[in-house]
Parts: sequence; C-alpha cells; structure tokens
Amino acid sequence: MAQVFIYNSEQEAINAVATLNTYYGIPKGAESVTQTLCEYNTWNDKYIIHYDDCMLVVFGVPLEIDL
Repeated sequence: MAQVFIYNSEQEAINAVATLNTYYGIPKGAESVTQTLCEYNTWNDKYIIHYDDCMLVVFGVPLEIDL
C-alpha cells in the first residue's frame, strides 16, 4: 500500500506542488539546492503525489492505494 494524494489533471497536480512549495517557502532563492519539495507522477491516468509527513498540514490525510 502507498499513501498518496490523487489529482484528475496535470494542472491540479502542478497547483498542489506549487501550494506546498509556497507554504514551505521553497525555493529560498534561485540558486537554492532545493527547488521543489515534491514532484508528481502518473498512475492509471491520474496524477499522484506520494505522501510525506510534512504534507499533512497542507493536504490533509492521504489515500492508501495499491500501486
């Protein structure tokens, strides 16, 4: 089982990543090593972000799916 957040469109996934980055102030600058906190992947014609504990405050509780 994997804990994920699922999005129907690529734009929704892009917006979710941007929201998370904004919440945590990433990137700190143009030359920062960390440019994004996470990336999305595709799965069964959906877009998913794999759960990390730091996402709970922004996205809430993830879904559990078999990948």
